[in-house]
Amino acid sequence: TINLIESVAAGGLQGTTDLAIDASNRYLYALENTGGAVRGFRILPDGRLELIGSVGSFGAGFTGLAAY
Repeated sequence: TINLIESVAAGGLQGTTDLAIDASNRYLYALENTGGAVRGFRILPDGRLELIGSVGSFGAGFTGLAAY
């Protein structure tokens, strides 16, 4: 079951084309198609997301993301 905890503005996540959760279910990664950046989030125990970092600009046009 998914429940909305709170509504918060995404703060710069524009053009997100793919999301992936790692095998431990503790991290979520978002791929931005507009610039090719990958942002990492920690999934907190209550389900909220905490931004932990962002990796470069790989260029526009990426369409897939995989996490392990």
